Amino acid sequence: MRKFNRRAILSAITAALPTLLIDKARATTTTASLGFYVCTSAELKVGLSAIFSGQTADGTRIALSLFRTKTGLYAVDAVCTHQGCVVKGTGSLLVCPCHQSAFSAQTGAVMQGPGGGPKSSIKPLVKYKVTEKAGKVYVKGK
Repeated sequence: MRKFNRRAILSAITAALPTLLIDKARATTTTASLGFYVCTSAELKVGLSAIFSGQTADGTRIALSLFRTKTGLYAVDAVCTHQGCVVKGTGSLLVCPCHQSAFSAQTGAVMQGPGGGPKSSIKPLVKYKVTEKAGKVYVKGK
């Protein structure tokens, strides 16, 4: 069995730590202006909604719908404004599995209220700013 010198190991870690912290700070600064990373560009197909859930850098839990058209990429909150169920993507529509409310995947606009009710009975989904850079998709702010 090989023995390790603790002092040598601690010295190496101490020397490497500033480099690791600087790299982390650079990554945080770069992504802070873009928002938080969601997926690769290749994961999003034209005309289809994709639902992603996760956690932002500050620990906030989030569910998003990303929708790609031939001319752009759109992101809306994937939590139904009626009772908080996560919607399911069906092409250009987002449908709540709890009460069948429907929303536009592109704008978050209400297309149908709960149980087929009026559109005015619930609020639209919140829209987010989307940035695509170097094959990665970032979303920022509510």
